[in-house]
Amino acid sequence: SAQACVTCDLATYSLALAEDYTETECEDAPANSDTTLTYGNLIYANPGYWRVSNLSDSLIECPFGDTACLGGYDSGTDSCQTGYEGPMCGVCSDNYFYDGTNEICDSCEGQDMALFVVCVIPMVAILIFIVFYLARKLRPETFIRVMNAVSAVSSSLKGEDGDDDDDDDSDEDDDGAESSKGSAGYFKRLYRKAKRNKVLKMLSRNTASLKDKVISKVKILLSAFQIVSGLPATLKISFPKAVSKFLNGLSFSNIFSINTSSMSCLSSKRYDYIDTLMFATVLPVVVTAVLYAMYIAEVRIVRNETMARNLSLAAGGGVSRLSSKVKTNNTEAVDKIRGLTGHYISLFLLLTYTILTSVSSTIAGAIPCVQVDPDGVDSTIGNFYLVADLSIDCASDRYAFGFAWACVTALIYPIGIPVMYYILLRGNKEDILNRDINHAKEELRRHKLAKRLARSSSGK
Repeated sequence: SAQACVTCDLATYSLALAEDYTETECEDAPANSDTTLTYGNLIYANPGYWRVSNLSDSLIECPFGDTACLGGYDSGTDSCQTGYEGPMCGVCSDNYFYDGTNEICDSCEGQDMALFVVCVIPMVAILIFIVFYLARKLRPETFIRVMNAVSAVSSSLKGEDGDDDDDDDSDEDDDGAESSKGSAGYFKRLYRKAKRNKVLKMLSRNTASLKDKVISKVKILLSAFQIVSGLPATLKISFPKAVSKFLNGLSFSNIFSINTSSMSCLSSKRYDYIDTLMFATVLPVVVTAVLYAMYIAEVRIVRNETMARNLSLAAGGGVSRLSSKVKTNNTEAVDKIRGLTGHYISLFLLLTYTILTSVSSTIAGAIPCVQVDPDGVDSTIGNFYLVADLSIDCASDRYAFGFAWACVTALIYPIGIPVMYYILLRGNKEDILNRDINHAKEELRRHKLAKRLARSSSGK
């Protein structure tokens, strides 16, 4: 009997190849397709959805939504908007970079200077700060001469030299007038100095207490901002546009979680998520090394200054008092070194606290993969790709390197840093408890004093 080919009606389709005139059945249009345009062997994907090939009926939601995936009858990169390519149209094309604020792939054209300002200038500024800091510590006289020269040039450009001279003359006149008052002026200066020192001590105590309270609140807010701003990328959660913009606005808190894909506009190299991972995990180590170098430099300065004072004492004679003065100098040096050690340890702990959440999120993003070819119909591409960067095939050596790097750095950051906190807290538990008790006693004493003053001022 004669047989004929029959086209599947609207809202149905068939991708099966009929061999030897065997009968095939038409299936209902798949989910996320337009049923009014799907028929025969043609599947019309809704905007925001993608399929790997015309032989696949698995429609996958695109990470960039309908901004990247046009939908329609096309598949693969042919269904992507200009500037997007790769699996699920999730890769920015050449001469495009990922704009995290607007969540789009933006053109590099006209962005070179902006990217240079954002990426390069902060690093140069940090380097200049470190150089000046070390110069001030290692060669203070040279640093002072340089700063005086800069100040002189600046004041000459502003035309303030005359004003400064007038101010100096007026100060000298005031000093002369006050010195002419004799002993009365001397005791007045002593009184003002003592009063000022008392006020400064009181302000110093209150400022230190306020600083501790503010810093603790800022740390909590910083951690909260880092966690919330990292939710969309880590958990692949879609939020409304208003919420997404708000979360993008909090991305400033992820200091060491920098998307290096924007650097591709400044060079011919194409940076991927593994580069971002390496940058985010290596930079804190570099900063720690710089802090350690600065600490060693300051310790050497203290020791050299102490040695110079001791040598000057030895050259000046006075053997009877030499031993006590040398001992005093050594004790002061030990106290200074102890203070420097505490200061730099505090900076290191603040650094680890600041980068822990963002770097840990970056490490976690280097592991999960997503399947892009569930039907296995396209042998030209891989089946699984990295969720955080769909240009990386999870079967490639690049992914294997990133996975190994993430496993090693996970021992340092999300595991090692909390363990370090636990060991430090455990070892200093008694000191922390005593500090809290003393702080509570001090607060109680201030409260009682304030009540006593209030009663005396009210006449009770």
